Amino acid sequence: MRLDRPVLASLLLLTAQHSLAVESLRCVGSPFPYIYSEDGGQLRGVAVEVLDALGKEAQFRCRFEIMPWKRAQALVNNGDADLLIGPYRTRERSAAMRFLSLPFYLDAMLLYARSTPPLPDWNGDFSSLAGRRIGVAAGWSLGERYEQAKSSLALDEANTLEQTFRKLMLDRVDLVASNQRNAMVVIQQLGLAGQVLALQPPLQQSGGYFALANKWRDHPLWTRMNAAQERMVRSGRVQAISAKHGLQFPGANHDWAAYLRQEMQPAS
Repeated sequence: MRLDRPVLASLLLLTAQHSLAVESLRCVGSPFPYIYSEDGGQLRGVAVEVLDALGKEAQFRCRFEIMPWKRAQALVNNGDADLLIGPYRTRERSAAMRFLSLPFYLDAMLLYARSTPPLPDWNGDFSSLAGRRIGVAAGWSLGERYEQAKSSLALDEANTLEQTFRKLMLDRVDLVASNQRNAMVVIQQLGLAGQVLALQPPLQQSGGYFALANKWRDHPLWTRMNAAQERMVRSGRVQAISAKHGLQFPGANHDWAAYLRQEMQPAS
């Protein structure tokens, strides 16, 4: 059957439109200071701006939802949501969902102690924490090094980071393990400035990523999204968005290969 030119042109247009169809994604996460939050009904943060920009390039749009972190992870793990906002990369999580290749923010993982002496000994070696009660927020990971070491640690889980710091001040735990970004906000909210201090060196530096549900693992959407985010990171665009929100992020010349190697190094 021979198609006349108008019909052929219409078919080609429909094919092109289908290939560029905009995917509607259920994008879920928990309130993370500076990264993802709601203020007066308005979603804001680095994640929102980066995802909006990525969507324009990679043909998707997010239906944003904020919920408890454990629930957000579970929804993406079982495929009921499409994208998890801001998880740190670990081997276990990488099997359960498909991470983009580069992070869009970086966090320092720190131990916090009461400022009254004697201060706990901490030299960067997890074995030095033997016998110390360490408060952590339930469902939070601090990165791969922590995941490999935590079976040897005396962890005390609380529902929120605020509760872990309250336990610290009541001497119910010896230390709190948290990312610096969240901890600074909680310390200020609880009026604990000067009463707690961060121990050095950091446990590790962990990147926060976008991770897609496994149903998208081999889909062209992941490829488009990943390529678009790499361009944004390597061009310095993510750095500029981060600066608007008061966060630091590496610029265009950062050695990401070296960072990604250390991110998954085993604990000492």
